[in-house]
Amino acid sequence: MSTKYTPGPWLCEMPDDDGSIFIIGSDLGGLVGAAHCWPTEIDTRGSDRVRANARLIAAAPELLEALRGFVDGAGEIGDPDVLLIDARTYETARALLAKIDG
Repeated sequence: MSTKYTPGPWLCEMPDDDGSIFIIGSDLGGLVGAAHCWPTEIDTRGSDRVRANARLIAAAPELLEALRGFVDGAGEIGDPDVLLIDARTYETARALLAKIDG
């Protein structure tokens, strides 16, 4: 599968005074996302919620790789060498990957 998203790692940068946080692809990927304050939060110059959202967005490439590793490492349910995991968790992970890959 070819990568369709900007490869990671992604970094959080807070260049504006309005509390917005930009997510930048560190491998010359440019802007890949942003977390913004609601108008009621602008006075706080970036709420904890906005910072947490930005960190979650920035971790997306690493989360994706971990999810792929989990699914690949689990193999097929029923395989005697399979990592012992809950079948529902495995199927949820596979469904998420399908959603991500389009």
